[in-house]
Amino acid sequence: MACLSVWGAVIVLLAGTGAVRAEDAERARQFFQQGSKLYDVGQFDKAIEAWQHGYEEKPDPSFLFNIAQAFRQKEDPAKALFFYKSYLRNAPKAQNRTDVEQRIAALQKQLDSGGKATAPAGVGTTTPPPGAVSPLTPPAGPPSSAPPAAAPPVAVSSPPPTTLPSVTSPPPATDAMVGAPAASVTAGSESANGPADLAWDVSAAIGSDFWSSGVQGTADPSFAFTIGAGYRFDSASRLQFRLGGIFGYTFLNESVSKVTFLSFLADAALELRLDTAGRWLIAADLGLGGMSVIGLKPKSSLLDPPPSTLMWTVDGAQGLPLTRLGLAAQFRLRPDLTLFAGPSINTSPKKEHFHAAIGRLETTVGLAYRF
Repeated sequence: MACLSVWGAVIVLLAGTGAVRAEDAERARQFFQQGSKLYDVGQFDKAIEAWQHGYEEKPDPSFLFNIAQAFRQKEDPAKALFFYKSYLRNAPKAQNRTDVEQRIAALQKQLDSGGKATAPAGVGTTTPPPGAVSPLTPPAGPPSSAPPAAAPPVAVSSPPPTTLPSVTSPPPATDAMVGAPAASVTAGSESANGPADLAWDVSAAIGSDFWSSGVQGTADPSFAFTIGAGYRFDSASRLQFRLGGIFGYTFLNESVSKVTFLSFLADAALELRLDTAGRWLIAADLGLGGMSVIGLKPKSSLLDPPPSTLMWTVDGAQGLPLTRLGLAAQFRLRPDLTLFAGPSINTSPKKEHFHAAIGRLETTVGLAYRF
């Protein structure tokens, strides 16, 4: 009962974070709007500060791109270079990756030569998509004799919109490279080019099983192996719901035989992001399915002793229902690779002629790859 109370508290705690997630997304959107207005009037330092606050509320890679653009306008190539690289690191599938890489090469050349570098061909002339929040480039310094950089055309009959997209509208498909912010931050979703795309995952883990019930006497810990796959719904939010499946393997060494346990589970999990960067997470899961017991012999410690005049006959694999309750700590090594570790309780009810209900405490460590 105490164990169930703990699991109930964990689930209530995770469910209670939904409101926090919505508040964080709304604050992030407000910081984006504030930074965009400051950027429009050339107050780049204040725009950078606003976007940094927004990134703390919601680590959307768009903020990193916007900050890089502002530092480039401030003619600070070192910091612009840093934030462009950070943007690509956090958004490996960015649609404007080629343009950003060209911008990085130009800034690196500028730093190496100690002079000023011009933008690569094809960079700086991308027209923002319809509906995107992409203000024109503010002046970066005093006027010079050189002609001004090309800016996206503004039709006289169709002025730019004065209102931002609603919190439910998706970010634009492309980003303007004319020093404008990349995209607005929408509630409940990260940049379309960031880790939010990585909703599918596959995982593998190894560990040990400790037999808490079901065996007459005691049993030594045994090797455990699991593989899994799943899909995360709303994968960019702080609280994520994952649905997937798990295949598990373990065994029990006995004097009369080696009993193999194979399990197949449908698994539902709640994952909570613990930090603003989204690198530390905690997950609680519930799995339901079945377990197949293979290699069972009549004198196995898993079975009750038969009456003195009889002998049990074991015919093929024995099937048992299986329930799993798990808890795991996760650390994202990079956007697509996560290290995780934690315990799980696996229980099967008592079957006829078995000694007792089978209970196992399983501890594993493994890696998950997201794509």
